[in-house]
Amino acid sequence: MFRHGELHLVVLALLEREPMHGYQLMGALNRLFAPGYKASPGSVYPGIEALAEAGLIVGSDVGGRRVYALTPRGAEALARRQHELVAIEVRTGVRLGEGKADDCLDHFVARVRAVAPRLDLQTLDGALAAAAAEIERLAAHDHPQTTTTRRIS
Repeated sequence: MFRHGELHLVVLALLEREPMHGYQLMGALNRLFAPGYKASPGSVYPGIEALAEAGLIVGSDVGGRRVYALTPRGAEALARRQHELVAIEVRTGVRLGEGKADDCLDHFVARVRAVAPRLDLQTLDGALAAAAAEIERLAAHDHPQTTTTRRIS
């Protein structure tokens, strides 16, 4: 399921959400990527060790377990590889990001970019314009512009 280096990136994304111990990471991976992927200690723990050695995550003992958290260096690495994370999300159908508007836009761009070469430019432009108009319509409906009037006495 994961290509070379992708599991490390997914672990960073999961730890961006919240610190976890290894068993929690395996559980999260299994919930998110089943049935196509089954996390094993033999793949997850060496990945955790490599990320810790690179200074991207740090472990601390909490309640008798080693809990891992993203370091600032890990957050930077994740941000630099955001386009790769989006590609994993689009390919697997799993959302790993924090759910920001930029994440949704990144997904949209990745999906469109994958099929754009099969379309003529006029068709692509029309479809994108229609999508933008629909988003603008939805935004106007959910958050109508209010105007205030001043009374002149």
